[in-house]
Amino acid sequence: MSADLLRRAAEKLRRAEGRLVMTWGSPWRVVITDSESGTGVATCEDHQLAPHDACDNCEHFETYYESVAEYCSVMHPPVALALADLMERAAVTPTEVDNDVWAEFEHLARQILCEPS
Repeated sequence: MSADLLRRAAEKLRRAEGRLVMTWGSPWRVVITDSESGTGVATCEDHQLAPHDACDNCEHFETYYESVAEYCSVMHPPVALALADLMERAAVTPTEVDNDVWAEFEHLARQILCEPS
């Protein structure tokens, strides 16, 4: 069991989250944009239209598939922080984590780090 693996994955999530919050804020939502793609992910502090319509205050980026927009909106910055916290907690107390659960943590960490299993 490698606690270092979990710590590295948690750090990667925190770095990515920090860059996103500075640029985008949170929470994210799926919106209908005015371009050909039709869907995007947006954050908006003063949203003035229906929940799925992009308003003038929205900061958004385009996606070409609604499923991509939906996934991105679910993985907003607080989700990354929660996953990072969970992995760091497991890394601190690896002997208290069931072996099957530890294997799942390792799998998650390897996916985040793009490392082979």
